[in-house]
Amino acid sequence: MALDNNETDAREKRSIETASGTTSPDNAKSGNGAYLIAAVVVVVCLTLGACASGCMRLVGLAFHEELGSNGSAPYEDDVYFDEYPDGYENYEDYDYGPWGWEDEVVDEQGPQGGESEMVEVKDVMGAELSATRDTIDSLLYASDYANAEGTVRTTIREMVLIDRDASTELANLLHGVAWNDKDQGEALEKAATLAKETEESLRAVALPAIEGNNAAEVSGGLERGKSAAIARWQAIAAQIELFQKADEVSYGEVAKTDDAVAQASLNAANEFKDALQHSANR
Repeated sequence: MALDNNETDAREKRSIETASGTTSPDNAKSGNGAYLIAAVVVVVCLTLGACASGCMRLVGLAFHEELGSNGSAPYEDDVYFDEYPDGYENYEDYDYGPWGWEDEVVDEQGPQGGESEMVEVKDVMGAELSATRDTIDSLLYASDYANAEGTVRTTIREMVLIDRDASTELANLLHGVAWNDKDQGEALEKAATLAKETEESLRAVALPAIEGNNAAEVSGGLERGKSAAIARWQAIAAQIELFQKADEVSYGEVAKTDDAVAQASLNAANEFKDALQHSANR
């Protein structure tokens, strides 16, 4: 069948659209405009990214300058702490004894150039020695007494308070010398008497008779704890005697007596904890 002119023109003008192309005559008019628009968008995005990066860098530099070159806060007139103060570059080269940091470098023979290094007794008496710091009471907590048998708890508290009160009095004597409030010889004489009296007070504490379940464990803990508490004050007496010998004492001797006091305190606390725990499980 023959087509008229209008039908022929309609077919010629109809476009075919596919995923890969088009027959539309308008496509030829698009030119490179789409590519130019895409290129402009890319350039704009890159420019914005570069600006943002530059701003962040400026902020970082300003922050870094404010804090200091090592990242620490500024300290008076732009002075920064870049190093350990006064030669403490390596803390492992220094000893930390019961009296605090010492200036002597550790050598191959031992701390402070050797255990024979001397220190004034007055300075040692102002330190936190185990005799005044690590009391038995400080090593026991309320939870250790929880649910414990009444007689066991009362007996242990009696010994613990004897030790605590005597330690407080001892601290006043020793620190009074270090602060120039007390005469050294007189204070040490009183400290020696205090140590002897405290030992006698602890020996006088009567231990309760324990019967029933865990009786051996409870009784043993009480007896060993009492012995350790007495040993603590014997070690304290030895330390005081050391201080009475001369105005100076070696680091090694102080460390030895201090360790003995600390160990006796720990032993007493552990034995009392054991007795309390076993009495709670009876």
